[in-house]
Amino acid sequence: MSNSPSELLHEVVQAALKAGADAAEAVVAERQALSVGVRMGALEEVEREESRDLGLRVFVGRRQAVVSAIDYDGLIKGLVGGFAERSPNFLPNGIAGTSAEQTKEFGAKEDLAKAKALLAAAGVPNGFEFELIYPNAAYFSTSYQLMAQKIQSDVARVGIKMNLKPMDNVNWRAQFNGAKSQATIAPWNSPSPNPYLWTGASVQRVAVRMGWKPSQELLDLVSAGAAENDVAKQKAIYEKYQRIMVDNANYITLMQPIYRVAVHKNIKDVKLTPNVWKMELAQIKPAS
Repeated sequence: MSNSPSELLHEVVQAALKAGADAAEAVVAERQALSVGVRMGALEEVEREESRDLGLRVFVGRRQAVVSAIDYDGLIKGLVGGFAERSPNFLPNGIAGTSAEQTKEFGAKEDLAKAKALLAAAGVPNGFEFELIYPNAAYFSTSYQLMAQKIQSDVARVGIKMNLKPMDNVNWRAQFNGAKSQATIAPWNSPSPNPYLWTGASVQRVAVRMGWKPSQELLDLVSAGAAENDVAKQKAIYEKYQRIMVDNANYITLMQPIYRVAVHKNIKDVKLTPNVWKMELAQIKPAS
C-alpha cells in the first residue's frame, strides 16, 4: 500500500468498491508533533511523533437491492410470451460457455426479503429514489415503456421509487453516451460472436457511460480472456468475470430474446448465433 495520502485514499476507496460497495468516501489526517525538553538550561530530550488516521465511509446494498426486487420471470412470461432467457450478466448465453444454467447457479434472482435486508444494511430501510431513462421505442415483441413500468412496479414492493423518463432515441442516446443518466434500459449486441466485443465494452465505453470505474482485477480478467486460446481456460476466465459482474450489480440482464426464423422443411439444425444476425452454417444438414 502506498505511503502517499492521495494514493492511499484511492487504494482504500477502490478496495471498498471492489468488495461490492455502491460508493465510498475516505479521509486521511496526518499529524506531526515535536517536543523539546530542557532541564537546568541544558537540552534534555527531543521527541518527534507522527501519526496518520484513516476514515472510510461505505455505502452498500442499493444496486443489489434493485437486482433482488425485480420479477424476471414476470418480465419474460408477461411481456414476450416466454420467448426469452437470461444470461448471468453482460455475456449472452452461448458465448464462451455462458449458459442459462449459470444464471440459475449465480445469476440475479428475485428475492424480496433479501432486497429489504440489503436496503436496511445500506441505511435506507424505507427505500430510495432514482431516475430511469429509456428510449420511447419498441423492443423485440414489447416496448421499453412496458418493461420500465413493470420494473417500476416490482421495485416499489420494497419501497424503491423509480421515476420513469421516456425520451426519443436521439435525446436518450445523447444522455446515455454523455454519462448523464442514473440508470437506463439499453439493448446491447455485437457484430460477431467474439466474447471480447461484449466484455471489453462492459468495462470500457459502457462503464464510462454509467460512471463506473471497474476494478483492476476485472480489467485483467477481460484482457486475459481475450488473449486465452485454450477453450476450457477461457471459459473459466469468463465465468469468473460473470460472477464479479453479478456481485458488482452495475448491469442487470433483463432478458435475452429467443428469435425464431422460418426455414425450408428440407433442412434442419438451423441455429442463430448469440449475436442473432448470423447462423451456424456448418451445422445445417438435409432433413432426410
